[in-house]
Amino acid sequence: MIILLLYIFISLIPLVLIYYDNDFRIVIFHDSPYPLNSKELAYLFFYIWRDNFNFGIADVTGIPLSLFYLFIYILETITVDKALAQILLLFILNLLALYSIYLLAKDIGLNNSLALVASLLYSFNPYSLYYCWRIFNTNIFLYSVFPLYILSINKIYRDKKYKYVVLILISTVIAYPSFTNPAFFLSLFVALLIYLLTLSVLIKKSLIETFATFIIIIFPIFTLTFPVYTNLYFAVKENNIFTKDVIHSLVKIYEFNTHNVTLLNLFTLTAMPPVYENIEWYPFQDLYKTNNFTIALGLFIVFMLTLSSIIQKNRLIYDLLPYISLFLFASFFTFNNEFGHYIFSNLINLLAPWRDPYHKLGFIIALSLSLIFSKSLQLLIKLFAKNNYIRLFIYLLVMPILLFYLFPFFTLNFIPESLTYENTIITPFTQVIYDYSRVIEILKNDNSFNHSIDRILVYPFTNTLWCENGYLGSDILRLYGFNTISTLSHTNSLESIKFLENILENVTVIRQSNFVDIISRLGVKYILIRKQTCQRYLVDRAIVIKTILENKSNIIKVLETERFALFKIKNATVSRFAILTTTTTEDSNLDILNVLLTSRAVVASKVDPSTWELNVSSDTPFYLIFANSYDQYWEAYIYKNGTLVRTIKPISFYGIFNAFWINETGNLYIVVKYKLQEFFILFLLISFIFLSIFIFFIFHIKGDPLQ
Repeated sequence: MIILLLYIFISLIPLVLIYYDNDFRIVIFHDSPYPLNSKELAYLFFYIWRDNFNFGIADVTGIPLSLFYLFIYILETITVDKALAQILLLFILNLLALYSIYLLAKDIGLNNSLALVASLLYSFNPYSLYYCWRIFNTNIFLYSVFPLYILSINKIYRDKKYKYVVLILISTVIAYPSFTNPAFFLSLFVALLIYLLTLSVLIKKSLIETFATFIIIIFPIFTLTFPVYTNLYFAVKENNIFTKDVIHSLVKIYEFNTHNVTLLNLFTLTAMPPVYENIEWYPFQDLYKTNNFTIALGLFIVFMLTLSSIIQKNRLIYDLLPYISLFLFASFFTFNNEFGHYIFSNLINLLAPWRDPYHKLGFIIALSLSLIFSKSLQLLIKLFAKNNYIRLFIYLLVMPILLFYLFPFFTLNFIPESLTYENTIITPFTQVIYDYSRVIEILKNDNSFNHSIDRILVYPFTNTLWCENGYLGSDILRLYGFNTISTLSHTNSLESIKFLENILENVTVIRQSNFVDIISRLGVKYILIRKQTCQRYLVDRAIVIKTILENKSNIIKVLETERFALFKIKNATVSRFAILTTTTTEDSNLDILNVLLTSRAVVASKVDPSTWELNVSSDTPFYLIFANSYDQYWEAYIYKNGTLVRTIKPISFYGIFNAFWINETGNLYIVVKYKLQEFFILFLLISFIFLSIFIFFIFHIKGDPLQ
């Protein structure tokens, strides 16, 4: 109870102090966005097709974020304050991390004091949960529960307590948002396998029993992730995701992130250079880079391991070898040596998510080294149990090490305020959000604007999102759940990029009198001009586009600030569907602008992000053009007189949109569905059934099921 109260104090008090010091603001997550409209996004992310990325994108691995958004929505409902909700989130996750590593440390024989040391090292080292939070990613959930996975393996495999499978299930539910990135799922999977195999050698189990235990351990993890990753296979199996340029960029990122890492400084727990190099906070970049202190610390740890093994070799190996194995596994991908670089560059399709190895594997390194350090220290103290002077020396040596890690946290200086990137001051915090609050208010109060259907065109398009103006200029709308066409990123094809650059952002096209008709067919009802941009060369383009729009009679400027200008299309008839009547199915010679202008718009209703319904009347066969990014898994179900007469797969229309060749005539009722969503629901049901049977079996087994 005392330990738990101490952990509550450690987790809560600094966060509360920094909140009341008015320095704690809402963070905009980068890879996994912090929701400004959590309720809407919890619903949106449950569906595989998400339309708030340009013309839409199949985001299968985004589904785990729905659980994260739902959790945040609950916290926001409790606190009635988004910043307090974030405080509560960090408090819960850090308390969980501290206590879970404490339980694991006790399980491998650490006393109370050194189990406390291990928990502090795990929570506040440079790979820590707070580092994960500083780069705004949901692997903070996996970081918090990873010790519980290892503890469960010990209990199931070593002690034959099979009901600990339930703890694995609970841990997976908590860690689920982390699996948005497949790298975290794969790193967990491989780490558990390596740990179990190492343990099997130490306690001399057969391969059959080891394999059976692994199946028991991995089954609840697999069943929970099965709907996501099975759908991911369908989504990418026929797509060449990584071009040569992308592979080259990923390898360069990997090289940059690992060029200064060596085995020695990894082993010191201080190898982690911060994600920000020029930052206004406690100077981690000076402390956590390799220097004489970290080298000395690394040598001290090696010395402790060697000396301890002299007197307690068997017990030391039993307790520490699995963690040394985990550490070496993570290190293979973190070093920029010939092995790591060869593996990464030759298996780029599999390992691309690991292009930031610190970020993806840090929780494994942190767990391993915090336990190795603490256990070795305990064995070393035991070695000199009768020599009080040497024991005192060891304690005096350890205290500065702990203070080294804890100082930034207990000085409340673990949160960055700003950084400099390409001579631009950047902040991940939401001061800029409030500059966009007036835009959000206008959009929410416009009864003619359909939040789930209508789009916002954001100029100028950019590839750079990670800076104060450009990042929030587009993504602030997405975090509220609005649909945007705003960036050259998040597109499904090179043709989409060409369409964005050569047509939608072409000044000549924008000057045309029929420009409003063109963008209305794409579902656009508002246009936002970012007057300040990440890429400075785009400023002049933004000014030119703004001037053109101001001179158009069918567009009205509703708001302008120093940062942006917001325009609304007058009397816009927005439709995602258009009918192109033709006598042939070969239309490659037609001009896409003429198609958008001459085709007949059809009113459709959006049932959910993966289902649309519309009624069509036509005397001739026609193309039904759906202005979402082309994806082979959209299907059109044609009903006539209440009967399904045909199911039609799409063809790529100009390499951009989905088009369905409808050979039926008359009054038709058409339902357009995204097939992968049906697969997901089916696989979710299969997972639930198998998981229920599995849990029932675990709670009703008698004796050892592996014998």
